[in-house]
Amino acid sequence: APLYYVSPGQINFQVPWATPTTGTVNVAVVVNGGSSNTVAVPVGTAAPGLFVLPSGAAIVQNTPSYTLNDPTNPAPAGSTIVAYLTGSGPVSPAAKDGTPAPTAPLSSASSAYSAKIGSAAAAVSFAGLTPGFIGLVQMNIVVPATLASGVYPLSVTIDGQTSNSATIAVK
Repeated sequence: APLYYVSPGQINFQVPWATPTTGTVNVAVVVNGGSSNTVAVPVGTAAPGLFVLPSGAAIVQNTPSYTLNDPTNPAPAGSTIVAYLTGSGPVSPAAKDGTPAPTAPLSSASSAYSAKIGSAAAAVSFAGLTPGFIGLVQMNIVVPATLASGVYPLSVTIDGQTSNSATIAVK
């Protein structure tokens, strides 16, 4: 599994694309030839997780400026935001382990996907790998034009699996 980050208390790695999507897989850490205990980890076709700031806000960019969304920089209703997450499950065309996603062709999520802002369904114009990054998923989401100004929870669903909820600001 390609490693992203290693410290004494944390290891971030990419789940290899060829990992089975049902049942469990065994995970162990190997350092200098020594292995940790093996842990059985359940896997599924998707496990979306929004990236979140310590404030509880989703890591979202407003377009077309690509500035960070927050209460002092809300997204206009009817505009498109770019939400960042992990756990898309399979993509097409298939991605390669440890390799940044290409700019062309884009690797799109293969399973059904959707988004909600507050209680409103939000159209998704793209869901897939972010070009130039390894394993980073983005969803381009249209903020419903009917939303009033305020702070709303955002959640996304891929293949029937709903992400954590995090806030975005709308004007």
